[in-house]
Amino acid sequence: MEEIYQDMFLINEVCSENRELVTLLRNPVVRGDKKFAILNEIFNKINNVSKAFVKIIVAKGRENILMDIADAFLEAYKKHKNIQTAFVTTAIPLTTEQKQNIKQLIKKTHNSTIEFSEIVEWVEVFDLKSK
Repeated sequence: MEEIYQDMFLINEVCSENRELVTLLRNPVVRGDKKFAILNEIFNKINNVSKAFVKIIVAKGRENILMDIADAFLEAYKKHKNIQTAFVTTAIPLTTEQKQNIKQLIKKTHNSTIEFSEIVEWVEVFDLKSK
């Protein structure tokens, strides 16, 4: 199951980063066998079970929702493994110690494994205007 999780993570990540691939998968003019050949080339190193699953998805004409299927699998996997994602947005990157402290605090209150996602984004705190 771990290998399939990694495969679905890869599929989700590649689709998220490549709008052209998603557009191709949603294009009704491109035949399914051509779409599968492209997917097979991109994901040539995924597990045989995952590859067979992708082939079935394409054969059933559902390749347009492949990213959604991968995303749903990831959510189900995390629920099954009791993994929660903590999203933290900061103006400056957190230190390793700060990340560990946040993980431990969340783990105490939620009793689950914590997956940490840090977003570093400058947030304007003051809006000073001169007259």
